[in-house]
Amino acid sequence: MIPRYPFIPATVLWEADWFVLLKLGESELGFLLPNQPSQAPLFQDAFSGHGLWVTIEVADVDAEHEQLVAKGLPIVVSLRNEAWGDRHFAVVDPNGVGVDIVTRLPAS
Repeated sequence: MIPRYPFIPATVLWEADWFVLLKLGESELGFLLPNQPSQAPLFQDAFSGHGLWVTIEVADVDAEHEQLVAKGLPIVVSLRNEAWGDRHFAVVDPNGVGVDIVTRLPAS
């Protein structure tokens, strides 16, 4: 089953236990469990987890972090501030895609 990402500011367009399609602004993002025989071979293999990540901007990264930690979701990049103005943390989806959850900090 695809875990729910309640922090994603998106509308669920379609979901099943093996797939969820999200509307993010004018774009769509799908999370698919691998080895689904109903899908074209291109989409069946599990992603290796290398070279791709998704960044999702949220209003309150601290609150989202707290919720996910309370639910037991593994955090793979700890909550921190970056010199370029992001406060963020990261999790990994079931296919190994990194999901970076970020709040942009005001310029100082």
